[in-house]
Amino acid sequence: MRKIYILFISLLFACGATIAQPVNVDVAKATSEIVIDGVEEEAWDAVTQVDFVLNLGQEVPTVTAYWKALWNDTSIFVLINVEDDDHWPGHVAGGDSWLYDKPEIYFDVNDVLADGVGPATASSGHYQWSPGFAADGYDILHTEAGTTQAPGGQYAYVLSGESYVYEHAVRISSMSNKDAVPMDCETIIALPEKIGFDATVIDQDEGVTTARQRTIWQSGDGTEPEAWNSMDASGTITLVGDCGTGINDVKTASVSVHPNPVTDFLTINADFDKVIITNILGQEVSSMNQIKSNRLDVGTLSKGVYIIKVYKGERYIGAAKITKN
Repeated sequence: MRKIYILFISLLFACGATIAQPVNVDVAKATSEIVIDGVEEEAWDAVTQVDFVLNLGQEVPTVTAYWKALWNDTSIFVLINVEDDDHWPGHVAGGDSWLYDKPEIYFDVNDVLADGVGPATASSGHYQWSPGFAADGYDILHTEAGTTQAPGGQYAYVLSGESYVYEHAVRISSMSNKDAVPMDCETIIALPEKIGFDATVIDQDEGVTTARQRTIWQSGDGTEPEAWNSMDASGTITLVGDCGTGINDVKTASVSVHPNPVTDFLTINADFDKVIITNILGQEVSSMNQIKSNRLDVGTLSKGVYIIKVYKGERYIGAAKITKN
């Protein structure tokens, strides 16, 4: 009987250890140039989306969101796509940005991930990337230098109605572990427990909520601290591929269009026979074949920002971002 009891306890511990393993997502190396412009362009099409499926504690956000990631020798790229019913960021509400609409992403680059701390502890090898929104910051490229709690890099965001796409390029060399060892391509790939990673989307609705409502990927479901305080319950990402290969081999072409902004007819300066038009969320809104004189009639499109993807047969030629007036 005693042997059976010991075996039962051992099995319980083994099951607990299995359950405690963090959720991992493999991140492919980019094979084309990533343009940080807040648009889910061609380079993201083949990347599997990872849905936000948890809420923080009892909070009830009214968003649907997913993230995608790629990497190259210098940066980790994270795109967050958020469908919202009321875009209410701090610059509109007149409050601190962390209390209102915005995404946050988290990294842990330590050899041992379960250490009980998060980016709230400076110089701990944990980082929070959460620049937020600015009134004059939409549709332009931003650059951050980085601190001991926030990595450096570039970002851009584009609003479509109440929804948005937020695109990040986090510079690998801007992060160091708790022993002040800086990361580079080889070092970050070789981390023995992978890269700790998490993401949060903060949601506020004007006149409806009085406190932020958050959807999360892994940490802080109410039984564990949120990632800012501890990343022990976060997931992980694995950078798949080798340093020194990939992104420099292929470039994503851009095509020239005019006029832009456009009201009725758009001319595309390329050799093509097919066009697919998507909104900034990557959703197809129109496709056209047998275009005459390289001119598209876009007069029926609603006002907003669109991506024009151009093809010759089945071969992708390039893309352009347009504004429809």
